[in-house]
Amino acid sequence: MAVAADSGCVLWLLNTTTSDSAAAEPATEPIPKAQAVEIARKVVAAMGPADNLVLQSAELHEPTETSREWVVKWSRMWRGIPYHGPGAAVGLEAATGTLVSAGYYVPPPPPASAEVAVSEERAREVALGELRAAGKDSGFVSPEIAAKLMIVEPNGDFANPKPVGWKDPTRVAWVVTVTQKAKEGFIMGRVEIWVDAADGSVLGGVMSGWSPGELA
Repeated sequence: MAVAADSGCVLWLLNTTTSDSAAAEPATEPIPKAQAVEIARKVVAAMGPADNLVLQSAELHEPTETSREWVVKWSRMWRGIPYHGPGAAVGLEAATGTLVSAGYYVPPPPPASAEVAVSEERAREVALGELRAAGKDSGFVSPEIAAKLMIVEPNGDFANPKPVGWKDPTRVAWVVTVTQKAKEGFIMGRVEIWVDAADGSVLGGVMSGWSPGELA
């Protein structure tokens, strides 16, 4: 178990005894989904404030030699905008609802403003221009491009110059995701560029791994 020193929130915990049991004997009769969600909700409420968490998914892992869990996840929201990154997640033994693991992400302060002055189309243009400027667009051929408003913590990746000592710990941004897939459909590369929703500046992003091969 880990506890945040400043807030006292439980960041994560793991029940190793239950985890080993869950791996040994896959459940054949899992508890209902609604029951699993309710148990997981109580676990999250005990870990920290849950008023801005929104249920994201509740999935039953298929019985295998290594898993028989309900996994329930939440996204953290602010004014209807999700944070980039995890909110909370709980793993339960499928047959009994016994806690296996739990994680709780303590978010930074919300943005000072929720202004959205940049259109999604413009954000896509800025993101692709940033890829070209950084010389990281050569591997993408007819990529899939998606954009979503999210709250991010500026990290400077892809930004030129990189923001140093950024005055706001969080900003509302268009998270533009550029994905390259092979003909078989599997993902070969993925890049995120974060475009400030207020002024169109590049706040940062994420560069995932790249696998060479035949492009779609």
